[in-house]
Amino acid sequence: MKNRIECSESACKWTGTESEMKQKKDPEFSFAYTYVCPKCGNDTYYELAAPIQCERVDHINQLIKIIASYGRKLFDHKGTIATMEKDAKGKVWFVDEYTRRRIYVAYKGLWKGFNHGGTLRNLVEEFYRYIKTGEQIDIRLIGLKGFRTDGSNIWGYPPKDVVKMRRDALKLPCCKEY
Repeated sequence: MKNRIECSESACKWTGTESEMKQKKDPEFSFAYTYVCPKCGNDTYYELAAPIQCERVDHINQLIKIIASYGRKLFDHKGTIATMEKDAKGKVWFVDEYTRRRIYVAYKGLWKGFNHGGTLRNLVEEFYRYIKTGEQIDIRLIGLKGFRTDGSNIWGYPPKDVVKMRRDALKLPCCKEY
C-alpha cells in the first residue's frame, strides 16, 4: 500500500498519497523539487499510519460503494469514493470523497470538510454506531423517503434505483429490515 499522507494545514487537512501531490521547484535549489498539497499548495505534511483492518469497517465501506453506484452517486466524486476507517487508537474517521479530508465522526460539533448535509451526516453517524457497537442500520435510512409531494426520496434517487440499492445493501450484515 502507498504511504498515506495528510496536509498539515489545519484549514485543509487533505488526505491522499505522495504520488497524488504536485511537484514544485524548490526556489533555493534549481535542481530540487518539493511536494505540495494539490488542494492548498502547502508543502508540509505528515504520514498517516495505515488504517486498522476491521470487518465492520469493511461492511460499511461496501455499503458506501453500493450507495455510490446508484442514482446521483452520493459518496462518489469523479471516481473517488468516500470511506470509513479506524485508527490504531480505535477512533473512527470518515474520509470525504470531495474534500478528501478525514473527519472524526464522534465529534458533536461542525464537521469541517464534510461536503454533505444533515441527512447524510446522520447516516454516517449510523455507520459509526455500527462500527463501534455492531447495531445494524435500518434499511429505510438508505434512500430515505421524505415529505415530498411526489413521494420521492430525499436523496433524489429514482425509485427503481432505491429498490436495487436496498436489495444489495440487505446482503450485507450491517443492514437490517425492521
